[in-house]
Amino acid sequence: MRKILASASLAVITLTLTACATQTPLVQLGPSGSGVRLHYEIDAPEQRERSARQISDSAQIAPVSDGAPESFAIDVPFGARKAMYPIVADVGDQAWFVYAPAVLPECLGARRIDILTEEAAVRTTCRQDAYLVIPRARGTLANTLSKEGSPIGQAIGSASVSTLQFLEHRLGPSPAESRFIGVTVTPEAPSGIVAHVDRAGTVLFEVRPAFEAALNEDVLRTQVRPLVRHELFHRWNMTATAAAGSLPVWVYEGAAEYAGSLISLEEKDFSPAEFNWLLGAKLNRCLGVIGDSGLIDVGRGRVEDYDCGAIASWLLDLDLRRSGADHYVFWRALMARARSTTGAVYDWTTLEAELKASGWNTPTWRQFIRGGKPEALAEALNAAGARVTYEGADEDYRKALLQPLLAANCTSRSYGYFDDPSGVTLDVDTRCPALPGQARITTVAGFDVRSASRQAYEAARSACERQARIEVVANGAPIGLKCTSFDTPRPSFQVLDSGVAAQ
Repeated sequence: MRKILASASLAVITLTLTACATQTPLVQLGPSGSGVRLHYEIDAPEQRERSARQISDSAQIAPVSDGAPESFAIDVPFGARKAMYPIVADVGDQAWFVYAPAVLPECLGARRIDILTEEAAVRTTCRQDAYLVIPRARGTLANTLSKEGSPIGQAIGSASVSTLQFLEHRLGPSPAESRFIGVTVTPEAPSGIVAHVDRAGTVLFEVRPAFEAALNEDVLRTQVRPLVRHELFHRWNMTATAAAGSLPVWVYEGAAEYAGSLISLEEKDFSPAEFNWLLGAKLNRCLGVIGDSGLIDVGRGRVEDYDCGAIASWLLDLDLRRSGADHYVFWRALMARARSTTGAVYDWTTLEAELKASGWNTPTWRQFIRGGKPEALAEALNAAGARVTYEGADEDYRKALLQPLLAANCTSRSYGYFDDPSGVTLDVDTRCPALPGQARITTVAGFDVRSASRQAYEAARSACERQARIEVVANGAPIGLKCTSFDTPRPSFQVLDSGVAAQ
């Protein structure tokens, strides 16, 4: 027998749902310390025991007994995750995102489940590979769920409306099952702002309070809106129509990353000069990781998947434009082929078949993904309609200084940085215990890495020949880092004209 909550209105709803279907699992959500308590009532003993065991294995959270034989509970800290996904996300005013693979295994053995919060009871269908979205009870149901009056929630909601209109015009109707976007402002966010999209098309943004407090138009146009565009592109290329597990991640993540920047250029959030600079930074960072080897056989990593993938999409776009197509035409055609021939799943064979059937010639893209000398790539880029140089510059000294220094002091496989001339900020997934969180490096060995990178490089190399540690200034404070040896600076790419700015 299910318990009846103290609230009279909720008690009536609970009784009604129980009378309709005694075998429908009931999951009750409520705050619990620094997280959420999920209380499960499942009538069938075998299903209840199996669900408790699956939750323990999947979410790594041990169920606790509440004394009733037909129920159990788990306490989920707000920081708990399965893979990259927050297990339970509070998006404000009694609206929740609950990650089914972690805490609703097999959707608890039923096609539909009852969800009970402090404000409402909802009977809903649950997808086994996606978030279960529990909207707030009061007010109009909105596509964007966030705390009422949240500046970042409003900004993301506004950007999503225009982005969806743009993408529907270029790619056709969205195949995603879900239309929900959630925004949670929490100190548990892995960095200032991150986002995830599940296989149903539900998007969740996580934002740190300090990031929301620092919002301004420059942050919105260079960080927030490009990220919204990246994630919403995934509603087309990774939901109802999706990549096969064998396809390299850089193909679909790079496509979304490039789309986020390209749409930002087309919507005039990025100037052509900013877009060119961003492509150059990604290209140099990519080649710093993969060298001359190309992308075909590389392993996974943030630089390979996002930076290298975005460059691959740019070069494919360049090639396609010479035959009257572009990035959007290619993806629309690829997804249509996947739906008609391979059960809505595309792989490398599908991709090559579409290129061949459409008669699209892609020499620059193929040269990049297969690998080769950067001088040859520069020549191919200029032949394809871009305008680039590959020669030495002051920024090369900054790279020759920071790459080995970060490699010696950071613990992640990726230790990249965003070499913005206004400062040097570590990539969001760079784990570097020696530096403060969201580190912004301004000086090394007493020289500014933005305006005096050559002097900083030479001073650091000289200092590390005599001593074991070197001083950097990060976030305004001096910090001692372990010394290392420094390579001779190599030339870098500068993108003077992307070749895709004119529309």
